[in-house]
This record gives sequence, C-alpha cells and structure tokens, in this order.
Amino acid sequence: MGRKIRDLRKLYGLTQSELGGRIGSPSITVRQWEAGKRLPKLQMLCKVADALGVPVSSLLPEQKLVEWDRQKTAAPGCARPGDGRKE
Repeated sequence: MGRKIRDLRKLYGLTQSELGGRIGSPSITVRQWEAGKRLPKLQMLCKVADALGVPVSSLLPEQKLVEWDRQKTAAPGCARPGDGRKE
C-alpha cells in the first residue's frame, strides 16, 4: 500500500509534506506509510485517495478489498471501493 501511495504522490508531483497538508497529517506519517512502517486507518486512507484523485480500491491490496466487503459500514464520507458513491 505504501508503494502505491508513494508512486501516486510522485506522479502528481507532490512532496510528502504537501500530501500531508492536504489530508491533515504530518509528513512523518506519510513517510512511515510509504516505508511500510505504519498503515493508514480507513478514514485517513479515504482522505489520501481523495487528495490523489483515485478510488480507495486503487490503494488497497486485493486481500484488503475482501476485508472491506465483509464490513457492514465504511468510514463516514468514504466511497466504498469501486462504486464511486459516498457512504
């Protein structure tokens, strides 16, 4: 997941600090995600996807998509992967 965040961030020409500013998180947190030292919580992952202009599903590995499907509710204001709707 961290590699996907990093690749998309770089594709859009954002620094870790700029992405952090867009999602309300310090750059150190973004750095830790990208290094695989931490994983973003669901609501923060939704903010990252919104900031990068991509669906959440593009950031999640296949196993996490299956886990998401099993959940009864997603984070408030976060689109379920692949459907483009807000919860």
